[in-house]
Amino acid sequence: MGHYKSNLRDIEFNLFEVLGRDKLYGTGPFAEMDVDTAKSILEEMTRLSENDLAESFADADRNPPVFDPETNTAPVPASFKKSYQAFMDSEYWRLACPRRSAAPPRPAP
Repeated sequence: MGHYKSNLRDIEFNLFEVLGRDKLYGTGPFAEMDVDTAKSILEEMTRLSENDLAESFADADRNPPVFDPETNTAPVPASFKKSYQAFMDSEYWRLACPRRSAAPPRPAP
């Protein structure tokens, strides 16, 4: 476990008790979501961020990327690459992508 600690209770309090987002679940674009699923996702993201992702925080702070104008690159530490790969492997980034049910309509000629 890294040094980072997520405040899951605070996130859930704001989402469900302050903002009432749970009342949207089961409707419209949230038709396939429910409170238990949302809490499960939040718990897994907490585990991922406190462990796999947090490993690179201190290293990246101590060794920040530096832009090299000759090569137009800004190499990142290996620890960041490992953390980024863990996030990509989790596939939680897909949650932000809308699902397409069919091909988009074609414009009229």
